Amino acid sequence: MKKLQFQEVADPTRPIVGAPQALQGDPLALDLYTWLTYRLPRVRHRNGVLIGWADLHAQFGGTYSQGRQFRAALTKVAKVYPGAKVEPGKTGVLVKPSPPAVARGKHRVVKIGDHF
Repeated sequence: MKKLQFQEVADPTRPIVGAPQALQGDPLALDLYTWLTYRLPRVRHRNGVLIGWADLHAQFGGTYSQGRQFRAALTKVAKVYPGAKVEPGKTGVLVKPSPPAVARGKHRVVKIGDHF
């Protein structure tokens, strides 16, 4: 396994904090948030990466019309992930390097059996 691939696998997952409540009732927005919290901190190209509408359609399904629902979901996601650098366009979505949605060490790890 190459070093970069190992780092991708070994890097702990990003926490999803607050988003499920804020995006409740919008499965596409929750899917986008989850995907962006994983993807954006891993973008290596300074100018970003363009992900075409066809690729997004294949990943997220065809329940949204050509970008309209996708853009609406991105607007909701931006409220819970304000540091997300995402630019929808005619040919797809440009994703740029962004900080994690939740800073490291800024969340509480809850173990099974813990009391809130």
